[in-house]
Amino acid sequence: MEDIKPDQTFFTLQCWRSNPDEQVFVKKIYSTNLLTPRERRTLAVYHSATNLHLYAYKKSYKTALEQLDQTSTIGNETSFLLDVENNLASAIRSAWNVFDSLAHEINLVSWKIAGRKHLYHPYVQEKKLSFYMVREKLLTSDKLDGSKICEVLEQETKDNKSKAKEYIQLSELASRISHRPILLGHRLTKSDKGLPQIFLTDNEGMPADSASALTNFELVGGLAQIGNWLECFVDKVYIALSLSL
Repeated sequence: MEDIKPDQTFFTLQCWRSNPDEQVFVKKIYSTNLLTPRERRTLAVYHSATNLHLYAYKKSYKTALEQLDQTSTIGNETSFLLDVENNLASAIRSAWNVFDSLAHEINLVSWKIAGRKHLYHPYVQEKKLSFYMVREKLLTSDKLDGSKICEVLEQETKDNKSKAKEYIQLSELASRISHRPILLGHRLTKSDKGLPQIFLTDNEGMPADSASALTNFELVGGLAQIGNWLECFVDKVYIALSLSL
């Protein structure tokens, strides 16, 4: 047992999804001297976490779809709803976690680009980092003002005129699951193609959501669109960082 060495899989920066944009980013990191060996290993861990959250989202969403396809053989409706609720909430939580692990990647690379200034120290302040914090730090940095990564974050997640509707929906869904069941007030129907649909509706007496319209939001199709957008957003971030290297 003493000869067994720790597995290095997650400490090795690699392209997990065989995606061209991700490949460009990984190759750029290796071909430049921006990061020290230690920093590259740290980035590899954050990069692995981003991929793991994407994978967890897909797995939980797929499991929920498989459960919904079995609605005709439901034995215990309460148990069925609890299982579907758990998997849909897990999918939402995993999708939102992508932002925080991605923020650690953004922060580390941008911190070095900016000469170890203007961003958070990746070792001293690692535990306190979140997507919102890194985004605000970047968008208020004179050193990185006008950079491609700032442009992507501003357009996709910050500017009220241009930010993606999928980002708004995911933000609202992630907020909801922290204090109420996602299936509260739901309606389960079938589409014209026979596919399951879950519409979210607010029950009487619940506080209204003014930030976005999740009332009558169709969760099955909506989460699929959110997942597609999220993966595209991650790749836009990688390309933006690559252009700065």
